[in-house]
Amino acid sequence: MDAADDLELESLHLLWMAPLANAGIYLVPGATFALLARRWPRRSFRAAIGVFAFMSLVGLLSIHRKLDPYAVLVLAAGAAVQVTSSA
Repeated sequence: MDAADDLELESLHLLWMAPLANAGIYLVPGATFALLARRWPRRSFRAAIGVFAFMSLVGLLSIHRKLDPYAVLVLAAGAAVQVTSSA
């Protein structure tokens, strides 16, 4: 096997590994908010929107390599607060 074959096999594994990793990452907060929704329905809904908006925006903003990691966190947190306040 040469390097091109290894790269092809790695890219094929990416097709199932990336969605599985995303499901695992989002499953923990999702299950937590599902349990909290039984006790505090309105509050947990707004908190869930904020947390998932923050997590999604960090992923999107991390694509741009020119942004400092702290700037990514601050921008994502600010946008998540704005999304949550409008929900």
